[in-house]
Amino acid sequence: MAVIKNRRRGPDTMVKMITYFSIFTWLIIAITLVIYSLANPAGLAVLRQRSVLGGGFAQIGMKLLLFINLIICIIGMFVNAMRNKRKSDKFRLSLIISTLCSFIGFIVFITIM
Repeated sequence: MAVIKNRRRGPDTMVKMITYFSIFTWLIIAITLVIYSLANPAGLAVLRQRSVLGGGFAQIGMKLLLFINLIICIIGMFVNAMRNKRKSDKFRLSLIISTLCSFIGFIVFITIM
């Protein structure tokens, strides 16, 4: 019987892209949280007061970052779904969680602010 040599040399471009999408989305979420904490040092209790974040660059920046993050997450999930062909391929839970965080955060900032 012929022995088939495994010619795989590690993760391919799609797997690397999915990993980069995941890392990049978590960086955006961290940056958004830092912007929020700097713009609103009193915490969530003052979130409902529009004067703290009202109309400023912080509010617009957070909404924009969360929207961009949501788009990147959706693209990453699409790439991940296209890549799932083998039994050993798995769907990244990190992309799902970051998509949910971005979506919930975006909706919260849209409705409250």
